[in-house]
Parts: sequence; C-alpha cells; structure tokens
Amino acid sequence: MLKSPSGSFINAVGLFAVAIGAMACDTTVTNSAAAPKAGNMVNQSLQVESRDGKVLVHYTIDNQSPNVVHVPVSIAEDDQLFASLFVITDSATGKPLEYTGPMVKRGPITADDFLAVKPKTKHGNTIDITNSYAFRQGTHSYRLAYEGQYLDDVRNLEKVTPAALAPVQFSHTVK
Repeated sequence: MLKSPSGSFINAVGLFAVAIGAMACDTTVTNSAAAPKAGNMVNQSLQVESRDGKVLVHYTIDNQSPNVVHVPVSIAEDDQLFASLFVITDSATGKPLEYTGPMVKRGPITADDFLAVKPKTKHGNTIDITNSYAFRQGTHSYRLAYEGQYLDDVRNLEKVTPAALAPVQFSHTVK
C-alpha cells in the first residue's frame, strides 16, 4: 500500500501519475456548500477559496452523533490530491476540467484509508488543488462537486453512508 507525503494511506480511485507546472492567479473568492439533512447528526461542508495564486478547498466534518464515524483520509488529512476527488466544471460551458494532478496506484481500500472522527467533534482540512486541474487562462467561474461519504464502522467497508454536498461556485483567474 502506498502512503502520501503526509504519511497517510492513499485513498485514491485513479491509477496513474501526471503533473503540471504552477499557474499564476490573483482572484480572491470564497464560496461554500454544506450537506445538512434533517435529523442527520453528521454533516460535511466544503468551502473553496481562490486567492494569492491558489485554489484551496476547505473541508469540514461535524460529527454530532453519539458514535465515531470514519471519513476518507484523502479528504480529511491530505493537503494535495492523489486522484481526481472533485468534479470541476466551467460554469459558462458546463465542460469538465481535466484532472492533471498525480494519480497514484493503490491496493484495495482498508480501514487505514479512513480517519476516525470522535462523537461531538468537528474536523477540518485544507487541500490545495491549484495544480490538480486544468484551470483556463483568464478569469472564469467554476463549479466544484464532491460526493461525500462516511462509515459508521470500518470493519464493514461495504456500508458507506453517502453525504452528497451541494456544488460550490467559485471564480479563479489564471494569468
């Protein structure tokens, strides 16, 4: 099994390695989306921030349940992507952006691919996706989508609870 530079196990679906150069950007925009459900005590949210040449995705899980829940390390701990975790589309055209970041081959998903979030706690993480997607030259509006999930029990990896988050709109400028 492979580990990311942060030391966490890779929770990636993709199987190849690709990299691109840095892009210069200068727009500051922050938008967010959450996945609240009536009666649901586990909520996840995303916020996208584009500033100082970076596109940062801020992820938060709020576990107000009486039980530990488990979320993928790829969203909860890694600071960069190792597979196409998000679907990003150009808001004007609807066309998806190509994922250009690293894609790491990994073995089957195990309990080590999940982070335990204790009851009545929040956990947050920030992922820099600047060099992971082919953002277009100039100023453009984008839509980021993520199909969240968590496990109630890591001994039962087949029983995933989906937590679809509303898509997040953001603007980004590449010079």
